[in-house]
Amino acid sequence: MVGTIINAAAILTGGVAGLTVKKQIPVVHQTALKILLGVFTVYVGLSATWQGLNGGFFHILKQLGIVLLALMLGNLTGKLLRIQKSLNRLGQYAKQRISEATSSNRGQSSEGFVTCSILFCVTPVAVLGSLQDGSATISRRWR
Repeated sequence: MVGTIINAAAILTGGVAGLTVKKQIPVVHQTALKILLGVFTVYVGLSATWQGLNGGFFHILKQLGIVLLALMLGNLTGKLLRIQKSLNRLGQYAKQRISEATSSNRGQSSEGFVTCSILFCVTPVAVLGSLQDGSATISRRWR
């Protein structure tokens, strides 16, 4: 639960800071930040995978097979349920509703809110962090 609270607080703090700053971050710094976030995401994913791979060769092979099967089933389920299309429609709907509710000079704040929500709440790190936080809570209760 602590990880989820920290994530929500960081999203709100970053969103408010981004909306109150008058000057935009230069494109060079935006690109560097995106690269750093990408590297961090890959690092977190690989370190979680490495920590999960313990045991003999066949145990590791079994775990990798489970991961591969889960990825294939998740991809198939997402395509059958058209999850990406629904999320895109939901994002467009939220963007339209927020833009309609605000005046024309406040379009930047509605755009910032939608971007912040989509960028930080639906990313793999946010989803993995929530899952890890929840699984840690469940494992503590079973001890």
